[in-house]
Amino acid sequence: MPTIEAPSSASHYQQLFTEVLKEYKKKTGEDPTAHALVAQLSDCVSPDEVTALLRKQAEEIDEEHRASWKARLSERIAPIARVIRPLCDTAGKATGLGFKPGEAIFGGIGIILAVPDNHVKNHEALLQWFQQMANCLERLEVLVAPGDIMFDDKMTKIVVDILIELIRTLAIISQRIGSINGWIPKAKRRFKKSVAALSGDDDIGDALRKLDRLTKEENLMVTVLAARDIVIVKREQERQERTQQAGRYRKWLSVPNCSTNQVIASDARHSDTSMWLVHGDLYEAWRRGGALLWITGKPGAGKTVHCSTVINDLESLRSGGSQAALAYFYCDFRDTQKQVYRSLLGSLLVGLSTQSDASDNLLRELYSKHENGSRDPTDDDLARCLKEMVIQSGGTQYIVVDALDEMPNYGLSSSRRKTLGLVKDLIDFGLPNLRICVTSRPEEDISRVLRALASQRVVLEERQEHRKDIMRMIRSTIESHEKMQGWGQTTKEEVIEALSSKADGMFRYVSCQLETLCECPPAKIHSTLSALPSTLYATYESTLGRISEEKWEHAHRIFQCLSFSQRPLDVEELAEILAVDLSRDVPAYRGDWRSDDPESAILSICPGSFIHIVNSRYRSDRAGVQFTHFSVKEFLISEGIVNSRPQISRFRAFPEPSHTVLAKSCLGILFQSQGNADGTEGVRDRPLVECHRAHAQSGQALPRKLASQTQTFLAEFFGTTQQCKNHSILRCTPWSSPASRSSTCTRASRHQCGRR
Repeated sequence: MPTIEAPSSASHYQQLFTEVLKEYKKKTGEDPTAHALVAQLSDCVSPDEVTALLRKQAEEIDEEHRASWKARLSERIAPIARVIRPLCDTAGKATGLGFKPGEAIFGGIGIILAVPDNHVKNHEALLQWFQQMANCLERLEVLVAPGDIMFDDKMTKIVVDILIELIRTLAIISQRIGSINGWIPKAKRRFKKSVAALSGDDDIGDALRKLDRLTKEENLMVTVLAARDIVIVKREQERQERTQQAGRYRKWLSVPNCSTNQVIASDARHSDTSMWLVHGDLYEAWRRGGALLWITGKPGAGKTVHCSTVINDLESLRSGGSQAALAYFYCDFRDTQKQVYRSLLGSLLVGLSTQSDASDNLLRELYSKHENGSRDPTDDDLARCLKEMVIQSGGTQYIVVDALDEMPNYGLSSSRRKTLGLVKDLIDFGLPNLRICVTSRPEEDISRVLRALASQRVVLEERQEHRKDIMRMIRSTIESHEKMQGWGQTTKEEVIEALSSKADGMFRYVSCQLETLCECPPAKIHSTLSALPSTLYATYESTLGRISEEKWEHAHRIFQCLSFSQRPLDVEELAEILAVDLSRDVPAYRGDWRSDDPESAILSICPGSFIHIVNSRYRSDRAGVQFTHFSVKEFLISEGIVNSRPQISRFRAFPEPSHTVLAKSCLGILFQSQGNADGTEGVRDRPLVECHRAHAQSGQALPRKLASQTQTFLAEFFGTTQQCKNHSILRCTPWSSPASRSSTCTRASRHQCGRR
């Protein structure tokens, strides 16, 4: 808090305050310092808590109109709340008034908020007046920031004058509200005329102009500019320190980077689509005072794109000056780390801690209790910390979770079950400043919990705006694609009509059909449209049926690895997997099988509707390979594909054979070193060895049958002294049983290499 010099006119300031209170009571018949809100303010320790209390006051008075003018008024009051209390505390040390002007100001605001909604006919004028007051006071915000700012007698006088004038302005506004013949227009007056009359009110206009002049006074501005320089330096130092601390938190909690998902989803949005959601009344009602917004829809309905649109809207709100905090998490079937409850907790904790001192202090305390990150907290520790954050924060907090259905749901304490429990606990707190948004498919376990909790729910395929978005996407793709933009207009309209009518709310279905249609000559488009598959899975079956006999084994191997790898694979790793000869008793790497252009080779094997090339999430110098959509993986591992004709069912990815392919491929790379002079050349730097480490670190146990199969390979690998030097690469492998690891370690110790 700024330090001040004690002036010699404390009694004079007390007299000014007494006189303005008399003036207020005379105009309104009310004592603002006796308002119930003043007593409640004594429990508030931060401006955010003051703002939350004022917002709650507005909501309790106007329960039926939470999205009405009083909710908007509480936003105008927020900057006033941020400045008044600390400014009064600072000036109070010099004047002996303490917080008394602040009590009168907040009491006056409480009196205005208590006016019944139907007694205020000109909401817009009232909002405009409060906005002007907020604009004036925001100029003083730097004066209440931490720093060594000196207040001399002149500065103290100016600040007191501002506080006195603010009380006088509130008195005039309250008087107008209380006078039926004053500024509340008669029932038959037109609203437009009442706006003109109110905005031209001489008394209020004069008061606001005086307040504006006071906050621009030369001596004040000199101090403000000096304070601003101090604050800028301090805030930059705090930002750097907080960024460094957040980095330590992320490392401690192994927080995955969800910003990559946000960027990809934002880029995937077609122009003008999904904006109906954030511009709609339902979303606005949630943002103003809702608890849980649940966005649900079929596979491929575009839920993740809508989630990114919500996040972008909330981020723009924050960049516009809102004090709201935002934290989000993307569940992702492609990345096992983003399917874990603990990762969700860590991501939300770090996200909120970077935007609030109170939240940062709570996480810092947890970090300190665990020996500054040298010990891991339990999931319960993290959940408890998150709950304390949302309870103690005074400002609005937004938590967004995408694709909850992509969290696994097996076991009594699955990540999905825990996340649903967390959401229920947070909603049950009944916090007026907490907003949660979840996107998911309407799966039974999720629906059972979220349907009862959701204050707002959007079912995408039921919305007409969503169907229009699909038509826009089809039209945009046709007009921009080099192979489709040359079609005749009649053909284009036929395609748009056919696809939009069969899409059933699924962007994914449309995307797959467009990929097929773009390869059709114009003469075949009509017949292709007539034979379109009726469902998304039928589309996938049709796509698999077009993979040639020469490529199906390699395509199947890629599907197996992408389905069950512990982390996303990159192009280089898949290229090595395809270059391992798995038909032999002992897998062998064949360098002559490896393509010089692995990216093109992989894309020529697998259809583009199944996989795509993206930036690697683990190596900036490599390209990653992913399934294009969660439904692709679901289809390949589903029971349904087994019931298809043999040409399709052979692509089924079973867990055990898939892990066997990954294990043998990694071992085949390691066996390659047997021909080297020292048995180690290049092994540790091979792409697939990095993939092996991810599996080893996961600690996931595999079936006993697979463990016994790989035990023979491991024994052979450690059968010579040369190979023992590679033992640290294979230690704790999940592809062997504990017994085989023990025997392998014993053999290794005989060669005097031990664990490193």
